Amino acid sequence: MTEAKAKVPGPLILAGGAEFDDRMAVADRVWLKLLALGMPKLGLLPTANEDRPEIAARNGARHFRRLVTEAEPLMVTAAASAANEEIVGQIESLDAVYMAGGNPTYLAHTLAGSPVWQAIGRRWREGMGLGGSSAGAMALCEAIYVQERWVEGLALVRGLVVLPHFNRRDDAAAERARQAVATRGFIGLGVDESTAAIWHAGAWRAAGLGRVVVLGADGAKVYQEGDEIQALPQPG
Repeated sequence: MTEAKAKVPGPLILAGGAEFDDRMAVADRVWLKLLALGMPKLGLLPTANEDRPEIAARNGARHFRRLVTEAEPLMVTAAASAANEEIVGQIESLDAVYMAGGNPTYLAHTLAGSPVWQAIGRRWREGMGLGGSSAGAMALCEAIYVQERWVEGLALVRGLVVLPHFNRRDDAAAERARQAVATRGFIGLGVDESTAAIWHAGAWRAAGLGRVVVLGADGAKVYQEGDEIQALPQPG
């Protein structure tokens, strides 16, 4: 009797911004390759872009189609569409879901506890790729730190706080963020634009054109393309 193959979570990407352009394509290709599929089918979630979700969906789908994927929008824009059975049905057939940037608080509040988020989480645990850029990456963590305020995230990755667009922070701003995150007992993950931290099969690696900076109580450690990132919590 043949034993059923155990299901394992799919690759996770936490990107720092500059989404949907050639600079971000470097890290996106690394993530997509981990799916080990010739033409993965991806759903683009534009929820965080409150004002122009249609534009975010169109730009994201176009970007990922250039990376040899099939891409379609998942038009979750409010609590009602986060419970839409047709969108839940879409998720069942996908190989990956990617969350666009925008307002991380709105994204987390819209998805939290919803049928769409439940479907995404279950499918990720079954092997579907998942991730997002800027607000999309922030919302996947246990907590969101934005404009010096704290908001609950979706908690796919506990103990972690993503700080996107990290290359835009000067040293003083980076240190203030490190202290704020450490005071709450979290690890901070500063991610430059055009860069990502990618988790797969138990390990985190840096990918893209910039830096991934792990911010802890004892200071900061910098990682670049291909480096294995140490001391980050496992998603799940």
